[in-house]
Amino acid sequence: NLEPDATGLGFKAGAKARLLDRSYNYGETYYQPVSNAKAATLATALDPTTTFSPYNDPAARFLFIDPAAAKAWFEANPIAYQLQSNNFSQNTANDYTISEDILASYVMTAYRAESFNVVGGFRYEKTNLETASPTRSNRPGAPAFAWQSRHSSYGTFLPSLNASIDITPKLRLRGAVSRAIGRPDYSDLASPVVINQRGLLVSITRGNPDLKPRISRNIDVSLEWYADRETLLSVALFQKSVHNEIITTTSQHTEMVDGVDVDATVTQPANLDRSGVKGIELNFIKSHFGFLPGPLSGLGLSANLTIIDENATSIVMNNGVTRKLPGLVEAARKTANVALLYDIGRFKAQVAYNHTDPMLYTVATDAAVNDRFLGASNVIDLQASYRISRGLTVMGQVKNLTNNRPSRTQGPGQSLLKDQIDNGTAYFVGFSSRF
Repeated sequence: NLEPDATGLGFKAGAKARLLDRSYNYGETYYQPVSNAKAATLATALDPTTTFSPYNDPAARFLFIDPAAAKAWFEANPIAYQLQSNNFSQNTANDYTISEDILASYVMTAYRAESFNVVGGFRYEKTNLETASPTRSNRPGAPAFAWQSRHSSYGTFLPSLNASIDITPKLRLRGAVSRAIGRPDYSDLASPVVINQRGLLVSITRGNPDLKPRISRNIDVSLEWYADRETLLSVALFQKSVHNEIITTTSQHTEMVDGVDVDATVTQPANLDRSGVKGIELNFIKSHFGFLPGPLSGLGLSANLTIIDENATSIVMNNGVTRKLPGLVEAARKTANVALLYDIGRFKAQVAYNHTDPMLYTVATDAAVNDRFLGASNVIDLQASYRISRGLTVMGQVKNLTNNRPSRTQGPGQSLLKDQIDNGTAYFVGFSSRF
């Protein structure tokens, strides 16, 4: 009894299996010039038709290589090149395999009345994980590569409860409590182990197959006002408590390497203590301004604003001091979106503005000023479509109209620019056909 128009009590139960096997096999062949052989020059493969100047220095000119001309030179002079001796290591160092089997079962029940709905249930997931990756070492006397496999498993219980009630025909209150899971990235689990030694200094970089998934406990409440069929105004409050936060850290401790205990600097993803976030989201939609005269009645507006208060996790610095992070990784304190809509007859259009506050993306364990942030983002996009006939529609889109340049910063108050990407503006034209 869970059909869209069903009322009263209903239930549902089921099971699901997701069996994933991934093999990342990096392959590339490297050549190097043979001593005293005929050498290529810049003129050999220079592309004279392509010129480019960076946005911050119009007087500068970049030189471009013509790939076809470079390949033609290489094929015409095979005796001038030989295979590099490190081809094997280059093609093995980044390889890994991962097998992730997820078996899940769930039960849910729902009660639906004319002005009241409630849905509750739980899901149990059992995850079995097998990873394999090479260990690369430059330590004297150590094998260049040695494959290692690791196995881990965990079970997760995920209950949830959602309810809504119509206070009046136009006013609806919603609430939800739930537990959710966020699994680690495959590269965090299975990245190869790299061991470097310079003198007495040993450094290790590796993945962590023992990572636990993030678990969040969520509370959401919203109040929605439907002024008419084309107008929605809502406010939502939310709170999320995240356990087993995942972050890449660098620490110093004793490790067994090639059967010997050594003091090493280890960089790897790790689970840290809990973090959390709470916030508010405001949303307004007016699909048509019907009170405007003539063609202006096709105008509409959509806007939302989300503001969060972060309770960030703490990390242990290289000197053993615990430091509270300035924010959650890749979480902006404020995001805003405004879209002006137009829909009349066969024509539809939209211009959208999106703002995202700066957000932390890399954490430093030597000094807080070396934390790196993604800079604030302000992007404007346009899109439009025209329905030529019942089965044919032409569409166009302009992305990043104002050429927002993604940037990364660091230093005191994130005042130092590390890098900036000049993406430019992208244009798309297409059509859709329906038979």
